[in-house]
Amino acid sequence: PIFRYADVLLMKAECLLRLGQDEQTAADLVTEVRRRDFATHPEKAVRTVEQLKGGSVYAYGIHKIDTDNTDPKNPIDTPVDRYEGGDDIVLGGLLDELAWEFVAEGHRRQDLIRFRLTNGQSVYNAKSWFCKEAETEFEQGIDVKYPGDHKNICPIYTDFLSANPNLKQNPGYGK
Repeated sequence: PIFRYADVLLMKAECLLRLGQDEQTAADLVTEVRRRDFATHPEKAVRTVEQLKGGSVYAYGIHKIDTDNTDPKNPIDTPVDRYEGGDDIVLGGLLDELAWEFVAEGHRRQDLIRFRLTNGQSVYNAKSWFCKEAETEFEQGIDVKYPGDHKNICPIYTDFLSANPNLKQNPGYGK
């Protein structure tokens, strides 16, 4: 299927929340999607407007082993743990619901680009997860509002650029 019914319900919920219209209906739609997963405990399926509009509970940040340690006094690989949290994500609770519902269905990148922090930067570029570092530096010579914004679109394959001289590479990806 291209769209599941759950996708349609969550799209409607997102629209209602973003427009500030009938927010309780949005919470009811999210609850409806969750009900099938909490059949024996229906009270756990209930989501409130405050939960959906609140921050994300996902542990954004870096959790890895630093293997590039060049300190001669301490040559041992060291764990790197940097917690960034998700309280600053607008509609972070809804973003969490989308992640839980559509895990491994190819939605996440677009969701992270669409959702923003309170400062306006996309979650995709502003947050770190697994071994992906947040974008913190502005790119030289690229007209972007926030660090990493050019990564919201993908580069055009070299084969396509070679086949059509009218195509120009997207900003930030070279020639």
